[in-house]
Amino acid sequence: LVGLSDSVTQAVARSALTLIYPGPDEFADRMPTAPLADENILIITDARTTQECAGCPSTPLLAPTALQDIILRLYGPASTGQVRAENIRSLTFTDLNRLLNESAYQVKSIEDAIAWANWIVFAHLDYNPDEYPDSAALRNFLAKRSDSLRDKRLIAMSFSAPYYLDTTEISKLTAYFGIYGKSLPFLETAVRALFRECS
Repeated sequence: LVGLSDSVTQAVARSALTLIYPGPDEFADRMPTAPLADENILIITDARTTQECAGCPSTPLLAPTALQDIILRLYGPASTGQVRAENIRSLTFTDLNRLLNESAYQVKSIEDAIAWANWIVFAHLDYNPDEYPDSAALRNFLAKRSDSLRDKRLIAMSFSAPYYLDTTEISKLTAYFGIYGKSLPFLETAVRALFRECS
């Protein structure tokens, strides 16, 4: 029966949610509102795949559009209307790595998506570049590109342990949340935190 009670899992997910950076007072200044209806949201997800067994199919630990789908379900046209479908896009850490390592011509669509966004949300797991090279994408992106993104809100959400970014990297973010789980209630809690529904 463990894990079968949605209400219990949702309560655990909400209790686990942690605002790691900044402090509560500074957070209110840095992020006074949730994304507005006319603002563009880009979600970049560590969508690495895993296999339960040698013959099992590969599945992503975080689906590439998981957060986008939840945002549209909770805040899209069929719900509160806070987000329009054309104002939200999703990329992966693989895309982000391509942006950092390939020529501008080859990654123009990724560059355009970043330029288009008012909010960039990073959904990340652990930092394990030896096994998952793309897991280094967020740290490399913050090191190489953060100075050009000062007009954007940069939100990082750790769905694993939240200690894979150092203080310099964290200071470049608007906010950093610890989520601590990858199941649907934790993903929904992450989205509600972005939309200022969780205190």
